[in-house]
Amino acid sequence: MHFTTSHAISNPTAPDTSSARHSNDASLQQVLGSLRQHGYAIIENLAPELTQQAESDLERFFERAPMGTGTFTGPLTQRVARLVARSSACRELVTHPLVLQVVERLFEGECYHPQLALTQAIRVHPGQLSQGLHRDDNVFPFRHPRPPSVLFAMWALSEFSENNGATRLIPRSHTWDDARTPSPDASIAMSMPKGSVLLWEGATYHGAGSNKSDEARAGALFGYNLGWLRQYENQYLAVPPELARTLSPVLQDLLGYRNHGYLGSYENQDARALLQEPDLELPAPSDLFTEDLELRSRNRH
Repeated sequence: MHFTTSHAISNPTAPDTSSARHSNDASLQQVLGSLRQHGYAIIENLAPELTQQAESDLERFFERAPMGTGTFTGPLTQRVARLVARSSACRELVTHPLVLQVVERLFEGECYHPQLALTQAIRVHPGQLSQGLHRDDNVFPFRHPRPPSVLFAMWALSEFSENNGATRLIPRSHTWDDARTPSPDASIAMSMPKGSVLLWEGATYHGAGSNKSDEARAGALFGYNLGWLRQYENQYLAVPPELARTLSPVLQDLLGYRNHGYLGSYENQDARALLQEPDLELPAPSDLFTEDLELRSRNRH
């Protein structure tokens, strides 16, 4: 990760970001516009039934999930991973058509196709202090500003409010360079109803807020990154081939069971061959860098 130290920038007067909040009939262009201008977008009430089902699916895991062990993960915060393997509703949230369209357009020209980076359900309990502001793409050795490489989607499994520790972020911080240090005073709470989704670009400074209420706040977090970057969560262990074989082709591709050019191939074939023919051995090598990919690689900038 790339860290810098410099003077803190504080903006006590929050910018007008009303255009970053949308109803559930928002268009792709509206959501993309908010992400590019503000570094985030909220779509209210996008999937209330699915989030209700996801909450039910995950309750039995939260019942036995331990609290975090550090200040970043949170000593009063529970985290449950492997959501694709553990919840059918989460599989549908991961592949929500509008979110996938946003991911593909945001990454256009930077990769051939995106992949699923991380799945994690998070429950922030009363008394949990705020998380430090951070950039999600700092796990990669990139310098800023740069084209988008990571997008995160936080689905509200409960209401998000300033009082119960809603995610806080600094609007437009995705445009900052690495010499600029975030100040908590410049962050704003991402309040939203249950069933809504908060999207943010990986370079946007953000963090969980402090829960000052008497109830837990829960969300399902899904990350997406460029298809040639290493995934945050090892999806081949989280969703092994015997389970991945039962999932939709779209979800298989997101998990990484699809090569990115020559990256991620299996037995000199497209990685999906493993799911279709698990006993495949020593086949004739395939040309994985097709004419289409070669043309796109030449014209990506």
